[in-house]
Amino acid sequence: MQTVGIAAEYNPFHMGHLLHIRETKRIFADAAIVAVMSGNFVQRGDLAVFNKWARAKAAVLSGVDLVLELPVPYALSSAEHFARGSVALLEAAGVVDAMSFGSESGDLDALTRAASYIRSKAAGEGIRAAMKTGVSYGAACEMAARADGMSGTLFRGPNNILAIHYLAALRESGGGIRPVTIKRAEIMHDSVLQSGQYASARKLRELLRTGRSPWAYIPDAAAAVFRAEQRAGRGPVFLEDCEQAILALLRLREAEPPFPDDSEGVYNRLLRYAGTEGRLETVLHMAKTKRYHTARLRRALLSICIGIQAFDRPATPPYIRVLAAGPKGRTLLQTMRKCARLPVVTKPAKINTLDPAARRMFELERRGTDLFSLAYTRPEDRAGGSEWRGRPFIQ
Repeated sequence: MQTVGIAAEYNPFHMGHLLHIRETKRIFADAAIVAVMSGNFVQRGDLAVFNKWARAKAAVLSGVDLVLELPVPYALSSAEHFARGSVALLEAAGVVDAMSFGSESGDLDALTRAASYIRSKAAGEGIRAAMKTGVSYGAACEMAARADGMSGTLFRGPNNILAIHYLAALRESGGGIRPVTIKRAEIMHDSVLQSGQYASARKLRELLRTGRSPWAYIPDAAAAVFRAEQRAGRGPVFLEDCEQAILALLRLREAEPPFPDDSEGVYNRLLRYAGTEGRLETVLHMAKTKRYHTARLRRALLSICIGIQAFDRPATPPYIRVLAAGPKGRTLLQTMRKCARLPVVTKPAKINTLDPAARRMFELERRGTDLFSLAYTRPEDRAGGSEWRGRPFIQ
C-alpha cells in the first residue's frame, strides 16, 4: 500500500477536496491519504470557520486516512513557509511515498523548473524589487521571471504558486517523496461538479457568513459534522468574532521583536493603530503599505496576539500531532511510532515529556486555541485550556 500526502486547510471541506482525493486514489490504487492540515488559523490570516477537530473529522469521514496538524507558526505564514512546514511533516512521518497537490498548470516539469528558479538569488532580488511597487507576491514572481527571460504565466494561479513552493521544499528536503500534480480543470470535469454541485471554499465561507445554506456543495459526511458544530454554537467563526479580544491583546502588548517576516516595521504599525482605532478593519487599513497585502497584515496581527516570534518557525516542526485517523490511518500510526523522525503526539500530556522546543510550540497552539474559542457563542465553550483536552477522532 502506497501512502500519499496532501497539504490542506479544508476551510471548509468541499466537493473539490473530495474529488482531489478521488483522483489521487485513482492514480495511486488503494493508497492511504495523509493530510497535513492547518489548525484553528489559516493562511489568509483568519480563524478557520470550524475548529480543527471538526475539520479533521470531516476529512476522515470523507476519505482521508490520517490528519496531522500543521503548527500555527507555519499556518500563519507565507506560501513558502506553509509549504516547507507541510513537506517537513510529511517527510518526518517516515511513511509517505508521494505528495499530491492541485495546480492550474498541471505541467509538473514546468512547475519544477519554476521551483528551481524561485529559490535562486536572481529571483529573490527581482521579487523584492517588484513587491516594492505594491504588486502582489504572485505578480512580483511573474515580473521577476519575465525580467530574467522566463515565462511568468506559471505564477498567475494561487495553486500554481503553492505547487511551486511544495516542489522547492521537496527538493530541499532531499527525501524520496514523489511529487504529483493534478490539473484543477481535470478535477472540475468530474460528473459531480458538472451537475452544478461545486462552490469554492471562499464562496462557501461567504454563504456561511451571511446565513445561507452551503450544504449542497459539501459532501454529506462533512456536512453532517459541520451542521452539528453549527447547532452547538461552535461555528462558523470569523476574525471579527474575536475583534474586541484581538484589539485588547494588541493594545496591552508591547512590541517584542523579532517578529516573523517583519521587514518594514508593520508589527509596530499594527500596535500603534490598535491603540487609536476601534475597528480591526480600520487598523488593517491604516497599517497597510505597498508591500503588505491584507492577508499578510491579518497574519501579522494574529501572530502578535498569539505571541509568535521569528524563532518559532524552525525548519522542521518539533513533533507530529495527530488530529484524526481512519482504519488505514490507525495502521499508519503503528508504523509511524517505529519509523517517524519526530515524536508522534496523540495525547496532549505527552508534550510534557518532550524538549523545550516542543513545549514552546504547544504553548503557542494553546494560546491560539484560547483566542479562537472566544469566538464561540456559548460561554461554556469559551473556557480556556481546551487545547489540553483535545483528543483525535478515531474512526
